[in-house]
Amino acid sequence: MTRIGLFEGKRVELIHGIIYKKDRQSPQHAYCVHAIARILENAFGDNYWVRQQLQLRLLKNSDPEPDIAVARGSTYEDFKNHPSAAELVIEISHTDRDLAFCRSGKAALYAKAGIEDYWIVNLMSFQLEVLRGVKNCGDVKCDYSNRFILLPNEMVSPLRAPKAKIAVADLLPPNE
Repeated sequence: MTRIGLFEGKRVELIHGIIYKKDRQSPQHAYCVHAIARILENAFGDNYWVRQQLQLRLLKNSDPEPDIAVARGSTYEDFKNHPSAAELVIEISHTDRDLAFCRSGKAALYAKAGIEDYWIVNLMSFQLEVLRGVKNCGDVKCDYSNRFILLPNEMVSPLRAPKAKIAVADLLPPNE
């Protein structure tokens, strides 16, 4: 369907064999994608590619386009194909519907794909939700064993860049 242009100009992604329409981006969402990418480029360094809203080939029937994915590698040779793994995945949520999907469907997908570090930037509550530690991975459902919330006055470090101390406030749009 993609090859014949059926989704041309449409924001969609494939999750567990189902095509989902992605919500429109708010200006705050767009700001966060840009700001977080710059922060993570500094945190991870040259041997990683911080991808913004680009496809991952995680499972046979799932090609999500997370807002941010940090993939190991930095050269063209490393990325002749879409990456099939990521060191960190971040989704930015600005609607209740999107937040619910990030917490359930996308969390299950990322856990099943072995993503050990998954963050949700919750723009409605102005907080960061961190999900770590894949558990209960069977044929049907996967989840994370650790889920915690960080507020703007707290710090976070990616699992694969533990020396990087990132202020949660820097991952959020300016608070007006």
